[in-house]
Amino acid sequence: MSSCLDGGLMALNSELVTVHVLLVDEPVPVWRPVSAVKIGTMLYHIVDQSVPLDEEWEFPVGSKVRVETRLAEDGEYLAAVAEADYWSV
Repeated sequence: MSSCLDGGLMALNSELVTVHVLLVDEPVPVWRPVSAVKIGTMLYHIVDQSVPLDEEWEFPVGSKVRVETRLAEDGEYLAAVAEADYWSV
């Protein structure tokens, strides 16, 4: 079942998934797991959620992002790597 997001954008699946977003201004790369909904092939919408006051995310709540699968020691994860452009969604 599809659900409508802001701007009339239709989610392919209303199930929340975890996407990792890079924190800015950290001395080493730090990835924050965040909730998102799939809106296209490797495209996700970061949904409303609380953000720790001491964090700044590269892609804030409400962003539509392109992801890629990355490999970590404990398995694969989805990493937000770019803002999705208008023509992608």
